[in-house]
Amino acid sequence: MSELKNVVVVGLGIGGVVVAKALAAQLPKTHRVVGISENDFAYYPVASLRAATVPGELPLTRDRKSVCRERVW
Repeated sequence: MSELKNVVVVGLGIGGVVVAKALAAQLPKTHRVVGISENDFAYYPVASLRAATVPGELPLTRDRKSVCRERVW
């Protein structure tokens, strides 16, 4: 059984990812941040105009694991 305490962030939209990363950076090593999302990808609507008009621009979605790497599961 894990001795880690869980901090859960429900919803990993733009705000949830920011909160999860901030918590992971500030909490002691005895805690872990667990992110819960209905999607396994991140979508940034703000980038959609740029991606639609600039050839070769980054994709509009990213794998959720690449957005929340360290200490966020």
